[in-house]
Amino acid sequence: ANGGEVGAWVVGHFVTTDARPGHLAVALGWSATPAEASQALQKFEAKFSGVELEIEGRYMPGDAAVKPDADIDPSRLLSMVPAQLVNVWHPFDGHAYPGYLVMHPAGQLDTAAMQSIGLSAIDSVPPLPVGSINWLNLFYAAEWVVFAGFAVFFWHRLVRDDWERTHELKLLEQAEATAASATELGATEASAPTLGASAAGASETQPTKE
Repeated sequence: ANGGEVGAWVVGHFVTTDARPGHLAVALGWSATPAEASQALQKFEAKFSGVELEIEGRYMPGDAAVKPDADIDPSRLLSMVPAQLVNVWHPFDGHAYPGYLVMHPAGQLDTAAMQSIGLSAIDSVPPLPVGSINWLNLFYAAEWVVFAGFAVFFWHRLVRDDWERTHELKLLEQAEATAASATELGATEASAPTLGASAAGASETQPTKE
């Protein structure tokens, strides 16, 4: 849409003349219908094809591809996707810019020149700032933080439970060992008087021998 009206863009294939020439898609102008856009493209090519032009405009990132409906020509592009445009550019050699340029009327391609071939200036809207918040990604990040926290807590509980079981077993073994030692000591003390009585009995029988 341009100024709230639906129409068609005329897109040009330009090759830069800097140290590293590159292929650039340029949105030249807007027409109310695809038929008027085709006529404007023919007039533009007849007047400026092969002519070195100096253009200016706003560089925009490439759009997402849009699949046309069944009743629309499949070769018709519904969004500015330079990766699709290179398939119809001839000749094409070298590299292509991933974005495109929305031309601002100026110089040889000023407003009067573009109107003479049936094109209006395209609304040049600044792209969304790169630093804008993506709430869906933020939600996913928070979800992963919660999941990681639960995993750490669960691991801590397992380690703590294992340590407590091991500690309780050691205490139980120590208690059993202490009880067994006390039992052996009591048995030893109880058997001592019996040994003394036997010794005394043995000493009394000695005088009867000759």
